[in-house]
Amino acid sequence: MAGSTTTTARRCRGDSQGGRSMPTVFVTGASRGLGLEFCRQYAAAGWQVLGGCRDPRGAEALKKAGVAVYKLNVDSDASVTDLARALEGQAIDVLILNAGVGTRERDRLGILDYGLWRDVLNTNLLGAMRVAEALLSHLGRGSLRKIVGITSGLGSHARLQREGGGNRGAYYIYRTSKAALNMAMQGLAVDLAPRGFVCVALHPGWVRTDMGGPSAPLDVTQSVAGMRKTIDRLNAKDNGRFLGHDGAEMAW
Repeated sequence: MAGSTTTTARRCRGDSQGGRSMPTVFVTGASRGLGLEFCRQYAAAGWQVLGGCRDPRGAEALKKAGVAVYKLNVDSDASVTDLARALEGQAIDVLILNAGVGTRERDRLGILDYGLWRDVLNTNLLGAMRVAEALLSHLGRGSLRKIVGITSGLGSHARLQREGGGNRGAYYIYRTSKAALNMAMQGLAVDLAPRGFVCVALHPGWVRTDMGGPSAPLDVTQSVAGMRKTIDRLNAKDNGRFLGHDGAEMAW
């Protein structure tokens, strides 16, 4: 059953019903990479931080940072439903849809793996939408009402047309999953604008993570620090935009 493995979660839930001194952020894919760094930086800044990951028992780094850890598999309808129930009564100000998977093999024309394609779409697109939809009422209780989809420049149509596919080809599976997430974020922006939400697609840059590899120019700390500044500055005029980690406009 979904739920927190720390007393922090119970404290956050209580604070959401009383006067909260700091905003609350929920981060999916929180156990490593960008997600873990988001949690660390927000916690260091005094935010109430809730993190979702597949196995809370192994999330020692999150617990050490004071993060309330929840069991969450974004691929699963049941897991997301359990999360929403575990968070009943909890206000969330910022939702960061970070959980995602990449592809290294079987992602070129001639060797495409369609089972892998379905799995990647289930995580990168449907997983984000499952969580966003399930936590709408929690976000409605918050004061900031920001939804951030962590996407990629590889999901940009303009970039593919400008640069081509390079040595790897068009990189179909990952690109389409992120292009679809971009469209989903625009859909949320349209539907939720009347309720005061701000929804954006945010590109972290090419980052040295398990997914980005060791050759990437940005380290995780730099990328997340930039994204946090961008998220903090978001207002109604930014709703539906595609932005880089530094706040620069990205081409769709």
